[in-house]
Amino acid sequence: MKFFGNFVEKRKTYLLWVVLPTLLVALYFALLASDQYESEARFFIKSGSDSSRSQAMSGAALLSSAPSISEEVTLSVVDYLQSYDAIRHLREAVDLPKVYNRPTFDVVSRLGANSTDERLRKYLFKNFGMVDAYVDINSGLGVLKVRAFSPADANAISKRMLDGADKLVQEFSQRAEQDALGLAEANVGKAEEALVEQKTRMAQFRASKSILDPERTSNTMTDLLAGLEQQRAQAQVDLTSALRYLDKNSPRIVELQRQVASLQAQIDAQKQTLTRPQGSLANTLSSYEEMRVRTQFAEANLTSALTSLQRARDEAARHHLFLVAVVKPNLPQESEFPKRIVAILTVFAVMNAVFGIGWLILTGIREHVA
Repeated sequence: MKFFGNFVEKRKTYLLWVVLPTLLVALYFALLASDQYESEARFFIKSGSDSSRSQAMSGAALLSSAPSISEEVTLSVVDYLQSYDAIRHLREAVDLPKVYNRPTFDVVSRLGANSTDERLRKYLFKNFGMVDAYVDINSGLGVLKVRAFSPADANAISKRMLDGADKLVQEFSQRAEQDALGLAEANVGKAEEALVEQKTRMAQFRASKSILDPERTSNTMTDLLAGLEQQRAQAQVDLTSALRYLDKNSPRIVELQRQVASLQAQIDAQKQTLTRPQGSLANTLSSYEEMRVRTQFAEANLTSALTSLQRARDEAARHHLFLVAVVKPNLPQESEFPKRIVAILTVFAVMNAVFGIGWLILTGIREHVA
């Protein structure tokens, strides 16, 4: 006992500053520290242009394609996973104060009574590191690690956070698609309005002229005029032939002359209808043709706008972003935290270093005074 007393007396300062804190930490981790379970997930972002290719990929191929991920989007997702938005999304489905503040947990690692968003963010992401999100520089994958005091809670929180990240990626895609499709859709709307307006004008024009189809009417009248001219020519031939052997006052000659004159009168009337300056069918047809050309132009413009819209949709689909969980949140089987041995050895090493530095400083002061 005397030897033990002398040993303690000579080394009481070391025992007080190094051994005692290490012993207290060891007792805490051995008797009080609650087990913590970690659920890990790994993900990357891919675009729609990679969909068909990625469906045939194996897991190793997916990993090898990870470096081609948009770094900007991946970093944005990682930032989201450590933000207030992620906490609010979590709280909609998970009772975080209950998960991290049960009476069975040790007081040191417990959340505590204050469960504001600010307190939760410090607890989860900073002070206790219950949630960690980062980009693996070797694979380019986003990594999410969630710790909780039960395997089910760690798994549920990890899944919920990935769900929020996926919604964020979808919002990115929707905004990009709206920007890409907005102008194309506006052009289609204008082209449709122009075509409807032009067709309305054509309908009103037909109604005002009482003609269903001016072009068909013109063709019909032209064919009729050609038929009358053919009949007149035939009658004129018959008249000329008859004058060779009949008297010009004979009934046959008189009848043929009357027939030629009648056909000529019909031909003149038909030509006047087609070519008179005001209200002629020729003028009507000219106005109708102009409207028809404008309508065809409007139809071509609409077709072009629809083609551009489809091209914009295809382009947007190729750039649509998806969050792919390469490693889905696991349900941990064993507690990995706290790292009891590592923590005890760390405390011991730090206290030894502090004690050594203090001893050197104190020795230097004494020598200086002496």
